[in-house]
Amino acid sequence: MIVAFRERGRESFSGSGLSKWRIVARKRLPTPSFDHELRTDSQSVVHSERHSMFQGLDHVAIVVRDTDEALRFYRDILGLTVLFSEVLDEQGVRLTHLDLGNTHLQLVQPLSDDHPLQTHLRERGETLHHVCLRVDNVPRAMTDLSQHALPVRDAQPRRGPIGKQAAFLDPAGTRGVLIEITAPKASE
Repeated sequence: MIVAFRERGRESFSGSGLSKWRIVARKRLPTPSFDHELRTDSQSVVHSERHSMFQGLDHVAIVVRDTDEALRFYRDILGLTVLFSEVLDEQGVRLTHLDLGNTHLQLVQPLSDDHPLQTHLRERGETLHHVCLRVDNVPRAMTDLSQHALPVRDAQPRRGPIGKQAAFLDPAGTRGVLIEITAPKASE
């Protein structure tokens, strides 16, 4: 949060609205806590438990027609560093991760003409596909999410890039947003 005040006598200062203000301090907003009562649409009180299931954003995924062509923009123009690229044959996709500093950008390229992502590309073009959240353990998170009435699209965790486990939540239960969860592969 930026704390600012208008300097006295500088009312006729020219330029944008920001030039009329002097920044006096920068403060971090407090992290919201979920250990309080929440009101639902029906105004009934729901007690929420604090969820430590999600550890942060793992990646944001964009579906692309051709990874090499997309890299001309994301790598060559934006200057993002390619971390790795992997083909997941069982899912029929090529996944390429680029470094965004605190998270990754994942380019998802369907590898066959009849892949379901081809419909996404025809209808929407190259655009945001999903966000992926990190968890400790994908099977346990799938169970916990199902117990909170959040339907999981996958019956079992699927193989993700670099040996990770992953699962998708059903967008019908996530306000229309496709959310993936991922974790390092469970030790056997």
